[in-house]
Amino acid sequence: MKLTAQGYKTLVSMFVIVFFASTVSVYRALSLSIYIVGIFTLLYCFFAASSLRTIGQNDFDFSRHVRRELLRRGEHAEVRVRVENKSGRRVRIRVLDRLEGLTVVEGSVQTERNLAPAELLELVYTVTSHGRGVGLLGPLSVHVLDDYGMVYKEFTLGEEVKIVFTEHTIGRPRLSDAVKKVFPTPYTGTGSSHEYGVDDIFREITKYEEGQPLKAVDWRRTARENGELYVRRFDKQNRLRICLMLDYSHSNILGNPSLLDSTVAAASALASSVLERGDSITIIVPGDREGVAMATGMRDYFRLLTYLSTVTPVSSYRIVDYLENLHGFDAVFMLGRFANLDEASLKTVAERVRLYGGVLYILVPTLENVPGPLKALEVLELARVQRLRTVYGHVYLVRQTDLLNYLVHLHRSLRMVT
Repeated sequence: MKLTAQGYKTLVSMFVIVFFASTVSVYRALSLSIYIVGIFTLLYCFFAASSLRTIGQNDFDFSRHVRRELLRRGEHAEVRVRVENKSGRRVRIRVLDRLEGLTVVEGSVQTERNLAPAELLELVYTVTSHGRGVGLLGPLSVHVLDDYGMVYKEFTLGEEVKIVFTEHTIGRPRLSDAVKKVFPTPYTGTGSSHEYGVDDIFREITKYEEGQPLKAVDWRRTARENGELYVRRFDKQNRLRICLMLDYSHSNILGNPSLLDSTVAAASALASSVLERGDSITIIVPGDREGVAMATGMRDYFRLLTYLSTVTPVSSYRIVDYLENLHGFDAVFMLGRFANLDEASLKTVAERVRLYGGVLYILVPTLENVPGPLKALEVLELARVQRLRTVYGHVYLVRQTDLLNYLVHLHRSLRMVT
């Protein structure tokens, strides 16, 4: 139980007046009246606090609805918060929805109202983020006040909600659309679904998990289990194991949009396509504390995007320190400038990937519209790529708007030979 700002000011004022009446004023009637008012104020705060002590989280029904939890940078998310008074008494409440990494575009995240029993309070606002990352909503902070706003009881409702803001996909065609329109796509194994991937060998029937496709539901088993969903799981013989190594160094923060933003957008789109095809994908960010994020199905996609959106640029790293992470992949894509990659390091990386049974592709993005001061940098970058290509042939200099097209082509090519 705490005093509000108004309650604090009232008690301090009463203390000053009582002190003045006790030391300066000699008019007894006035002093006695001030003493009585002061004692009454203290007693009121005490009994008001005792009355509020019986109110808690269970006396309110809470719900929060976020229209979209995965957005592109700059897009808006509408949030609706509802609090219903179930205490059976009239209460005065002040609510504040906590935000971190978000900007309010419309509406307000706080309000104060008197709620009758079973009355509903609704908070509606719109938020956005102007940068890539994860914004946090909640929990909702609730202050239950007395009738005169002297004291309050504080507690929280609900859990923390994450809203992920990713980069805009740059370039045409969009990867997800381009890959789906490639018909027919050759597969090995017993299946041939170009839309959902290939399920080759039946493994087991398990309970449904969020994110699994409805096409996998075993409706007969579901009917026998009184409506509880069960799915059939298969082993995919032709599943590709893709690795993306992304350069998050400061050398990629060039242009608007930056090369780093283009790389992250391309990696996000490729991850969606790879997972939709039934393949697995692992993302490695050298220099990051976590460093590795893996996804084997669409249910892992949101977690993958969250990781890509929260990684911050790193200062420096040694690429050879991450060679052990390249084991067990059919293809490794290195996306970024990799300004510190020299011929000896590239030769070591390429040999290690080949030894592990995979193929290495290095895509170095360049700015679409190069301003005058960066013309010299573009010439130097071209010379550096040509030197690297003398050591390993699969090094490509790609415009940032064409990065998706290259990834589409490489992914399709790998699919055709599996």
